[in-house]
Amino acid sequence: LASITDVGETENTMSVTVSDASGADVTKNYALTYLYGTLEVTPRPVMIQTASETWVYDGERHFNEEFTAEGEREGRGILTEHKTGVISHTVIADVGEAENQLVVAVSDEAGADVTKNYDAEYIYGTLKVTPRSVHFTTGTSEDVYDGEPFFDETLLTEAATEDSGLVAWHHTQVLSHTEITDVGSAENLLSAAIFDGGRDVTKNYTVTYTYGALSVTPRHFLRRRQGKGV
Repeated sequence: LASITDVGETENTMSVTVSDASGADVTKNYALTYLYGTLEVTPRPVMIQTASETWVYDGERHFNEEFTAEGEREGRGILTEHKTGVISHTVIADVGEAENQLVVAVSDEAGADVTKNYDAEYIYGTLKVTPRSVHFTTGTSEDVYDGEPFFDETLLTEAATEDSGLVAWHHTQVLSHTEITDVGSAENLLSAAIFDGGRDVTKNYTVTYTYGALSVTPRHFLRRRQGKGV
């Protein structure tokens, strides 16, 4: 007899014997011809739901391999004796979101891959990274008037909490600064970019500032008075 286990089709081949009333084999007395039918196994449908998760940006690569697979029921679901495992997953690092596209493999009790025997329909969860907040305080400083532009690019960062502050291996680069030349004062308005090595990752932060002040004070000089001769 023909048999089939995996998805596909095959001829339903068989051989028949003929017996008389006494049970004796009389097959040789017949010229038997066969028209074979077809045996077919179609994929078993299964629904797979992947997980959703959200992280605050931390410069790391994130993924989530959790999923639920429809259990065995009439004509559907993963067979009880079969096992599932993830062979690929979506990774997200920068601020944004992406479908959590997992690829799930199925193996039988002997460990053989039987994924092809399932027709998997996926419902994808969402992976999301939200901006990390960082607060900068610009420097406050004073200079005596010398006719040259005065500026201060000091940029202080508050100590990071678990989900805020500058990621430990990131560094800043000042893009613009306030300059003051004449006597007076002005807010020390700086703008900065944040880098991971040579890569600009500023878009992954929500940046706020507290501005210090720049001051130029008068330059003092001694004017000597000349007296009139007698």
